[in-house]
Amino acid sequence: MGRELQVTDVAVLVRTDPVNLGDIALERVASIGGIGVSWAQNGTAEAAIDHVLPGSPAAVAGLRGGDIIVAVNGEPVEAAGDASELIRGPIGAPVAITVKRVGAEPTFQVVRGDLDVMTARTP
Repeated sequence: MGRELQVTDVAVLVRTDPVNLGDIALERVASIGGIGVSWAQNGTAEAAIDHVLPGSPAAVAGLRGGDIIVAVNGEPVEAAGDASELIRGPIGAPVAITVKRVGAEPTFQVVRGDLDVMTARTP
């Protein structure tokens, strides 16, 4: 029989120098700007936002989970991959995100932020 384990708090170490964990090293990757959303994995081709990171540029601008991105800077998008490519860019640069939300298509001005990324590699 298995046990259910619920983890609510996870410690995260953010450093600029590599962290050696035996056979695995974590290091900060130079970041390009992003807005802080994760994509829904519901089998559709739409660029549906699943989750907006609290305090992220997307949250500050008013984007919400369930929004479907239909255009970035006026360029139509059909899938999350297309939206991701158009959203990424210089940190601090604005990006216009148009979403489908309850029958309307509002556009949000979002300023790309530095979303720290850690990558694992073997030394």
